[in-house]
Amino acid sequence: MKKFGWHNEYAQYPLEDYQMKKMKVMMLAAAMLMGSAALRAEVLEGVVTDTMCGLSHSGKPADKCTAGCVKNGSGISLIVGDKLYALKGKVTGLETMGGAKVKVTGKVTGTEVAVDSFAK
Repeated sequence: MKKFGWHNEYAQYPLEDYQMKKMKVMMLAAAMLMGSAALRAEVLEGVVTDTMCGLSHSGKPADKCTAGCVKNGSGISLIVGDKLYALKGKVTGLETMGGAKVKVTGKVTGTEVAVDSFAK
């Protein structure tokens, strides 16, 4: 087969070969953009509670109820508006902040947050 300028001598259709390479590069760029967006940390601001009680602490003060429930095995959660997010990761210290408003930074997946940091 005869060579035509930039085109590969094994390619039957030089235009299709170029288009395939272009498509592969575009798909790789799109995948990289989607991946980087998924790894971005988000900041949520809400009220600390435990997973078992949520907003209702059966008449007990929120800080004492949250500390007691977490001590008995309940997870720590964050109430943001009408959503309840389960907190995982670096949550040490949050169990004593029940009822307090905090800013949590981490990766949100559905209703779970992998906590990187938090501040009151």
